[in-house]
Amino acid sequence: MLDQNFRGRHTLSIDSKGRVSVPAPFREILAERYGENRLMLATVFDRCLRAYPTEEWAKIEEHASGLSSTDKNVKFYYRHFISSAVELEFDKQGRILIPASHREWAEINGGQVLFLGITDKIEIWDKAAYASKMATLDPSSVEDSINEMGGKI
Repeated sequence: MLDQNFRGRHTLSIDSKGRVSVPAPFREILAERYGENRLMLATVFDRCLRAYPTEEWAKIEEHASGLSSTDKNVKFYYRHFISSAVELEFDKQGRILIPASHREWAEINGGQVLFLGITDKIEIWDKAAYASKMATLDPSSVEDSINEMGGKI
């Protein structure tokens, strides 16, 4: 259902303990579509964090279990991405506590974080790091790549 996907960008403050509110539209989707008030959080290769409803995370683990554990890239995927997953429940204010190790990986040092809704997942970035990452991309090159893959812009 289109109105049940994560989308949009939300900038929020993170406190010194690593607590940050999950955007209200994302909490609503989690409650209505998935029937839960928690997320699985993992580190990803772009130096950001990715959050999944537990149902979506289960699909990732199921897929991962079918990969060759002797392949060096698969080993790295297991060791970096899969092993970094933690389950986070919302507190009464709708906040999650991002573990220090995850904040360190994503270079989130307090201040502002950016939540990006990406269909069935959410990325969490340090706001300045996201701006820096986007400044390095060539929009026309990205658009060409998307079109070559059959995507629509």
